[in-house]
Amino acid sequence: FRGEGEHSLKWNLILPPGFTSNLRINSRKLQWHKEPVFYSPEYGIITKTQKFTAALKTVMPYSDTFWVKGIGGRNG
Repeated sequence: FRGEGEHSLKWNLILPPGFTSNLRINSRKLQWHKEPVFYSPEYGIITKTQKFTAALKTVMPYSDTFWVKGIGGRNG
């Protein structure tokens, strides 16, 4: 990310409903946590799913790399 000064950054990786793989996220600087969320594929339909979130307050510019890997399960 480019810019100046201090900023709050947030990443959200929303998983598809029914995702059954074990997901691993490796990052040098970010701490990820999983939480339940609702997903709406179309008007009038709401279903539960999961998301991984990472948040960070940092001084710009900022750079990071992370890897996402699904292991096993129906969608992995």
